[in-house]
Parts: sequence; C-alpha cells; structure tokens
Amino acid sequence: MDTGNIMENQLQDQFDAQEHFEKTRQELLDNCEIKMVDTSKLGGQQVSVIRNLVSIKSKDLDIEIICGYHKSRIKNTETVRLMMKKAIETIIE
Repeated sequence: MDTGNIMENQLQDQFDAQEHFEKTRQELLDNCEIKMVDTSKLGGQQVSVIRNLVSIKSKDLDIEIICGYHKSRIKNTETVRLMMKKAIETIIE
C-alpha cells in the first residue's frame, strides 16, 4: 500500500471519529431538560429566594446539575448548559 493512501485513510478515520463525537455530544445535550428548581422543597429556613436555581437533567445519562451562582435565571441557564456540555464531553472522551 502507498504511504499517501495510508495517511489519507488515517486522516479520514480521524475526521469521521470527530464528526461522530460531535454528533453524539449534541444529541446528548439536546436530550436534556432545563427547568427552574422549586426552592420550597429544599428544606431549611428561608426568608426569600436570593438566586434563581436552574436545573438541567439528562434523559440519557444519570446526571443532574443545579446552578444558582448568578442572580439572573438566563445566566444560570447558560451556565448549566455549559456545565452539562463539559460533563458530556468528559464522559464520552
């Protein structure tokens, strides 16, 4: 076999593997449910909710991430999506 063909086949295999990785990651991320957390069920004494807690739960993996770092619900939603994306990447790498 020609060395050029071998290298070309290896590059094509790497490209196909990366494409499959990206597709799988996106499917897992798309199959997550994002919702607000009902803080009344958290227990303890609470005067008022300072932060909007947002939860992201994977329907395919046994993972749920809750974020309340930011005061903004939108920022917390962005944060949980990023955290879930990183978790999925770590799992499937």
